[in-house]
Amino acid sequence: MQVRSAEFKPAARQKLGDQQLYRALKGLRVRMVGGRAVAIQELDNFEEIREAAANVRDFTLAYLDHFLELFERNALARGAHVHWAETGQDVNRIVLEIARANAVRKIIKSKSMLGEESGLNHFLEAGGIEVRETDLGEYIIQEANEHLDAAALLVRAREREPDIDRATVYRTIDLLKKYRLVDELDLMHLQGEKHFYEVKTRRDHAHLACFHCGHIEEFTSDLFEELKREIARQSGFEVRVTRLELGGLCRMCRVPFQNPS
Repeated sequence: MQVRSAEFKPAARQKLGDQQLYRALKGLRVRMVGGRAVAIQELDNFEEIREAAANVRDFTLAYLDHFLELFERNALARGAHVHWAETGQDVNRIVLEIARANAVRKIIKSKSMLGEESGLNHFLEAGGIEVRETDLGEYIIQEANEHLDAAALLVRAREREPDIDRATVYRTIDLLKKYRLVDELDLMHLQGEKHFYEVKTRRDHAHLACFHCGHIEEFTSDLFEELKREIARQSGFEVRVTRLELGGLCRMCRVPFQNPS
């Protein structure tokens, strides 16, 4: 991973002066929450409309097989492609086949419970496809290009939603961990009481944590493959994924800072 800590202050000064970005983020909550409230007040029969929508949903679910086939006929007639999947594995296989047939290397997708239950993201990553989520919590971790603790995640979240509270961020982290979308790094022995997070991946890599400045970066190497082959040769154990945590001094701290006693 490229070390970009030296760019932090210039980038921060630039963003603090971006008034258009500030106004857009400040108005986001007003437009979403306040706009919904205003729209409801403009309707004389909001509860009736909501009840009618619920009835339509219940009726559709009761005759779902009919409506699925009706949708397929109409979609095909308009030039769409329809895929039927019986299991989560079928879902994953179909999506990967479509991506490969179109030489897709990166997918930006919204979160769905179907994808979470089938493990779609992990399956695509194992197939060589880079995946980016539009979910706020996961997007922040993915785009940060670094390992963040809860406090840093809160700061990043407030860059996009200024009024978001601490409890919401912590609940989001818990959900991401619950659905195995992020890993909580075991760096307590290197970084004190902080917990750091990264998007779950099956890539072989090491975490290099600096004792002095707290910087964390990833290290990847073909040596991991050699290590796995050697382990298999000596013990017969098949290693599927390798992740190491190493503590020391980063290149910026190595010269002026002496090794801790």
